[in-house]
Amino acid sequence: MSSQFFGLEIGHTGLTAFQAAINTTANNISNVETPGYSKQKVNLEAQSALRVYQKYGSTSTGVIPQDITRSRDLYYDQKYWANQASYGYYDKLDYYMPQIEEYFIDNAANPGFSSLFSDMFNTLNALKSDAGNTAIRAQAVSEAQKLTNYFNNTANQLATLQETVNDEIKSTVDNINSIAKKIALLNKQINTIEIAGGTANDLRDSRDLLIDELSAIVTVDTSEAKVVNSNYPDMQTGATSFTVKIDGQILVKDNDYFEMECVTRKEPYNQSDVDGLYDVQWKNTQAKINFQSYSLSGSLKALFMVRDGNDEENLKGILDASSSPSQIVMSSPSITDINSMNLPPAGQITINNANYNYDSITFTTDENGNVRSYTFNLSHAIDQAQITKASGQRIYVGETVNYKGIPYYQNQMNSFVRNFAKAMNDMQLAGRDRNGDMGQVLFAAKDAEYGERHFDYDVTASTSPNTTDKGYCESVTNDKYKTYYKTYYYGDNGEMTLAKEGQKDQDFYRVSTGDDDTYYRLTAKNININDAVYRDASLFSTTSYYELADDWDGRNPYDIDPEDAEYSKVFKDGKKTVLEKGIASADLMDDILKLQSEKKLFRGGGADDFLQVIYADITVDTQEASVFADNYLSIQAEIDRQRQSVSGVDEDEEALNLVKFQNAYNLSAKVISVLKEMYDQLILSTGV
Repeated sequence: MSSQFFGLEIGHTGLTAFQAAINTTANNISNVETPGYSKQKVNLEAQSALRVYQKYGSTSTGVIPQDITRSRDLYYDQKYWANQASYGYYDKLDYYMPQIEEYFIDNAANPGFSSLFSDMFNTLNALKSDAGNTAIRAQAVSEAQKLTNYFNNTANQLATLQETVNDEIKSTVDNINSIAKKIALLNKQINTIEIAGGTANDLRDSRDLLIDELSAIVTVDTSEAKVVNSNYPDMQTGATSFTVKIDGQILVKDNDYFEMECVTRKEPYNQSDVDGLYDVQWKNTQAKINFQSYSLSGSLKALFMVRDGNDEENLKGILDASSSPSQIVMSSPSITDINSMNLPPAGQITINNANYNYDSITFTTDENGNVRSYTFNLSHAIDQAQITKASGQRIYVGETVNYKGIPYYQNQMNSFVRNFAKAMNDMQLAGRDRNGDMGQVLFAAKDAEYGERHFDYDVTASTSPNTTDKGYCESVTNDKYKTYYKTYYYGDNGEMTLAKEGQKDQDFYRVSTGDDDTYYRLTAKNININDAVYRDASLFSTTSYYELADDWDGRNPYDIDPEDAEYSKVFKDGKKTVLEKGIASADLMDDILKLQSEKKLFRGGGADDFLQVIYADITVDTQEASVFADNYLSIQAEIDRQRQSVSGVDEDEEALNLVKFQNAYNLSAKVISVLKEMYDQLILSTGV
């Protein structure tokens, strides 16, 4: 049978157990405001019964604290982590999209496109009624300069924002690596404690808090399994194997973690991309991580969307069988309008998931000026067998990113300025300036690499042009402007325009030249005013002809037979010598003013619709980001409320537990006190 003093040991177990319960309750109360802390509880269990040789067989031996565990529900954790990824994605978009929207705002405090565009055409309209006014001419050129400055500044602001986003991608990747390292270290510490029989509650809380942070950055998948003795599968070691995966790839496994790294792109993906953009890859395998994957979300994906989003408008096509090891020919291209092309002049083309650098591009067009094929001149030759194998397969330049990010808005501006500048320049080239000379372009491209590009082209004259040459085009007479014009075909860029005046019976044409002479080289960042026109506004064309001197009585000099003696009076060194200098007409202004709204120049609408169209794109995405961020934040709060109902510390509950455990402790002490009196009586009253 048990000892007479065994009751003291039972009372002692009660004191020990409820002391632990009170300490745990105190710990819960002290951590009521600690982020990530999970409520802990002491799991009490009856001690093993003591076998006695009595009729009842065994006697209870008291209570023992089996362990101290935290209250946590993995189901709510996983729901929270999944929601965090979506919230992190839209919250980051909600941070950057309003900044893009801000660049296009047009108000009194910050005049934008619509205001500047209207001011320019108001001045042009005034010039129509007073074409000889030098001051109005200068003002018209000045207003045009303000418009180009607007596009320059907006393009530079977007480029700066792209650099900012790119820097945040680098810091975010560094943060992921730091979190992964901490999780691996915690895994080691947790197993060290739990193999010895303990429960690492606080360390597990710290690990889950890191997963909370990581899940807002990128979609994570976690798993934990108990480790068993390899020799005795039914024997658990007390350790666990904890794994964190990103898009199926292991980030952390037990004590090991696998770092990501940022690598600088050697070539840009889009024409207006800034230099030094990062791609992210696994450091151990150099495998690129595709953050456009539909299975991923989180703030890091949002950063890539904002930085690289092109609304899937990158160049795609088919690898043509005529390709060679040094030249890749793309047929059936997705972009046939050269003014909408956004690929960089030198970059990478992808064939069968392999990237090849190209140094330059040429292209061919059909009779309507649409691009039929692109030819990429490779930096290094590739194997002919690879070309043969991939012939007829889909190839592309850059990345297909289904979001309207910075490259999208850069390209929209580029497309607009090209169409508008070309339309204006063609009219200027077809007209006459204040001095009666052939007009010059108003808009030019200026950059450090190429200087100033005019896109006005020299014209080749031939009395018998080759009709099979790409540059050949029929000559026409433009009776409206009372001027005999020749037309010519630029060649690969597919543009048709009026040629400069020359001998009457010659056709003018230009042979294929590639992309250097096309408006593709004009961007929102480099558009500017032709220096010559900016310095001398009299060079701005307002008329297609100059009124004839009185002695010509309104006769058209171009109706004169070249054999007629009077012909030499009309033309001398390619100029009209009989035209009255200084009499400015403004007939060309009617067509120029139509560029404001009547001529379709941008996405099926007039030029003045540019801001409205762009702003519609931006506001839709900005509002979507804001609405979804708020929605996922509300869901986050609800899931967290459910999670906290399990793991959170309830102050009222803990206060009640404190009283309950105190009473139990006091009762255990009372048991010992009663037993003491009994032993006193036994020893003092019955002892000899």
